[in-house]
Amino acid sequence: MRMRTLNAVLVVVCCVVATAPKPARADVSDADIQVARDRLIAAQRDAASATEHLRKADSEADAAKAALDRTQNEIDDTQARLDSLLKVVRSRAVEAYKNASSGSVSALGLVLGGPEGTDSGSAARGQVYVRSAMSTDTESLAQMGALRDDLEAKRVKQAASSKALAKARDEAASAKGRLDAALNTAAAEKDRLEKQKASEDAARAAAASRALEEAAARERADRGASGPVPGADGGFACPVQGPVSFSDSWGASRSGGKRRHKGVDMMSAEGTPEAAIVNGTISRTSDVERGLGGITIWLQGDNGVSYYYAHNSRNVVHPGQRVAKGDVIGYVGRTGNARSTPAHVHFEVHPGGGAAINPYPTAASAC
Repeated sequence: MRMRTLNAVLVVVCCVVATAPKPARADVSDADIQVARDRLIAAQRDAASATEHLRKADSEADAAKAALDRTQNEIDDTQARLDSLLKVVRSRAVEAYKNASSGSVSALGLVLGGPEGTDSGSAARGQVYVRSAMSTDTESLAQMGALRDDLEAKRVKQAASSKALAKARDEAASAKGRLDAALNTAAAEKDRLEKQKASEDAARAAAASRALEEAAARERADRGASGPVPGADGGFACPVQGPVSFSDSWGASRSGGKRRHKGVDMMSAEGTPEAAIVNGTISRTSDVERGLGGITIWLQGDNGVSYYYAHNSRNVVHPGQRVAKGDVIGYVGRTGNARSTPAHVHFEVHPGGGAAINPYPTAASAC
């Protein structure tokens, strides 16, 4: 693996370290989570790149070792050939020396392959042959020496290359280790931030729920809401004597937010009978269709609570009249400001004749 490849890996490591996630703020946002996820993706990419660089470094180191082994085999083979050639040359040189020193014609003859008693001319030719043989051997030795030197230079160069590659491989492995550690850190940071945000979201949701409950409690306290006050006989009659539907709309905005709903709208077909919710006396009535409530009835219950019926189509009682629980006192209509709405009874409850309270619990218990 080339050194510039390793340098690229080290640059990646430095970048990962430089961009390592900092401790999260107390309040984790979606943007914080996304940054952590982006860092994790980058760390995964860098770790994969480091793994590939290490794989290449291992492959190149293995190839260098194989080449070094081949070079060593060539050196060993050359050395064997040199040793064999050197043995032959030495043998020839010794034989030539002996023949030259003794002046033995028969020895030269043996070298030349001729009979004993060779003449002086033949001896001279034999010496020329010996010198020629020695010259040839010397040239062979020089060539083999050059080959040996070349192979030795290759071995030294290959050994240096193998050492450099091994070092580069170790550095790539070290870089991969650091990138793997950075990857683990990024993953842990992402998980920590996600868990922290989930915990904070849950805490905020719980706090919001508590706040809503507290606000509702304060609203109920401000309204002076209380449970239904039963009649003298311990029960109620439903204010609407027929199919009826209603919901808790207490405090809902009315007239574009200028006022709040102080009753419960009990929806029923126009002309459905309305009944006295408890025993009591009719304290007031109105037969005027205009105004806010239109045709209305006030019932003063024997239990000390006043009840108000509005938007009636007509009344069948008059002030001062005694009524019993369940008696018909009027009929469902759309008078007053209910002319553009479905027919219903606007029903209110006023304990002690004072401020209205939420009538829904009373109506729900009666109907």
